[in-house]
Amino acid sequence: MKVVIGLHDVSSTSRLTDFLRTLFAFDIRVDLVVLSRVTGAAAQYGLPEASKLLFKRGVSFLILQDIGDYREIFSNYKIIQYSASKGRPISKMREIGMEPERENVLLLFSGSDAGFTSGEIIEGAVAIRLPEAPRELPPESALSLVLHMLSEKGE
Repeated sequence: MKVVIGLHDVSSTSRLTDFLRTLFAFDIRVDLVVLSRVTGAAAQYGLPEASKLLFKRGVSFLILQDIGDYREIFSNYKIIQYSASKGRPISKMREIGMEPERENVLLLFSGSDAGFTSGEIIEGAVAIRLPEAPRELPPESALSLVLHMLSEKGE
């Protein structure tokens, strides 16, 4: 299984670096981190810091222009988007037919306080949320919850 983590629409340096630090707190092998629509201070100061953090841990990263690029590049991956407003409530990955040990997966999070817009939900992706969290979470919080579910291997 290959695990790709994506963060879309981030403008804050601290949000970007906190997201990556949260990712590295887990003992899950991540093959690639993808960042898209990085703007403002995150583009100017956050990307160099992110690059340094990822390089130190031997994780490759890719920068994309916008959300549509994910579908094109990761067409053979199960794409899971965390969205409190548009996601299906799940407690275990098996509820969406996910077999973590067998499938390549792209876990995609929004760096925006408002979450993904309707137009940003990728065709064919599975939008999820946790039943206990009906409102949008900061991406680092959503990431930690989803990585915990992934580490449970759907049990």
